[in-house]
Amino acid sequence: MRPPGTAEYLTGVTASPSQQELACAARRLVDASGLYLGQNKILRLALKFKAYAPQGDTPAFLRWFANEVNLNAEQRRRAARVNPEIARVISYADPTGEAAVNNICHGHRP
Repeated sequence: MRPPGTAEYLTGVTASPSQQELACAARRLVDASGLYLGQNKILRLALKFKAYAPQGDTPAFLRWFANEVNLNAEQRRRAARVNPEIARVISYADPTGEAAVNNICHGHRP
């Protein structure tokens, strides 16, 4: 077991995790946030991240994943309350930026 306080100890995975390890981390985030996502969707997103960033670590994946599934500020706060390990990764929320990205993704123009 890795020593407490290291990123590997907190997330339970190494610096370059497998798709399955990423899926497990995503499942913890999804469960803590109260969002429902099926396991197949989580696995597809983990595979997409591995293709995009093969050497990406778990904290980078969780930040990407939270944005990819459009976790809103309340869901991020809920996940942070339930799991302090997640708070360290996704605690930063930019409501203005999130609203702008959502508008662009949904085809709204200013």
